[in-house]
Amino acid sequence: MVYAHDSKSCSERIEGSIPSSPTIKMKKLIRLITISRPIFCLTISSIYFGGWLISNTGWSTYNWLYLFFCLFPMGIIVFGVNDISDIDSDSLNVRKGDVEGAVLKRSETDFVKASVWIAATTFLVFSLIARRWPAAAAVVGVIVFAVTYSLKPIRLKSVPMADSISNGLWVLFVFLLGYYANDQSFASSPPWNLMLLVVLTVAAIHSLTTLFDLDVDLRAGDKTIGTTLGLRRTITFALVLFASGFIFARPANIFVYAYYSTCCAICIYLLMRPSEKSIHNLTFATIILAPMVAGSLVIYGF
Repeated sequence: MVYAHDSKSCSERIEGSIPSSPTIKMKKLIRLITISRPIFCLTISSIYFGGWLISNTGWSTYNWLYLFFCLFPMGIIVFGVNDISDIDSDSLNVRKGDVEGAVLKRSETDFVKASVWIAATTFLVFSLIARRWPAAAAVVGVIVFAVTYSLKPIRLKSVPMADSISNGLWVLFVFLLGYYANDQSFASSPPWNLMLLVVLTVAAIHSLTTLFDLDVDLRAGDKTIGTTLGLRRTITFALVLFASGFIFARPANIFVYAYYSTCCAICIYLLMRPSEKSIHNLTFATIILAPMVAGSLVIYGF
């Protein structure tokens, strides 16, 4: 897909995504921040806080540490592996090289690989030493997702339906990190309907995001849910998943229902007036509005 507002060449986007800085270390840090997709920080943190609020436990140092993991190291793991795997196709994608993702140079891959390993092993080893077994399991889940989603021979990114469902499972691990941050055992667990709700909601959002890159994915040979179902059927798939929120969120406060009502309305609008701009902007609206659900838990409970 080519957006009218984005006239930068591939080389300009690659160079533009490498920030200028007085020191090499600062350059590398800012580069890692870009790769980690800070645009999603608010939504990811809201999922994490949602898990913590449901747990009914106090806030501790472990909560801060795992929140930090979700906001930065996890992004390096998931998106770093993805950017390395998609280094060729990303160079063709006009969305990349800005807030929606980095375009890596091949000379950067060793640095990014090392950063992925450091981020993954640091938090996994810490969780094991601290005997935070549920959190360790969630960190392993994040690592397994990063590898199986982006890398061959599995590469779930190229398996329709599995691409979106696997993203739902990844975000479920974030939810579980929030829930289990203070626990050393699996003595309790979140309600099954809430865990399913997280998976289905994220799967719906992800299915819409595959419509951003239909042309790029077709050229790269990636069989995403978007390239397989096509535009309208993918939107319909997302609509069905959002509508399931009314079933699995029960009972819930009015803001939870308002979120799913809005998401369903967005899908219906896109079915009537599908365009590159509306699909892009309204899909991001479903992401940006997600923190409303977590915020409502603070005030009203679920």
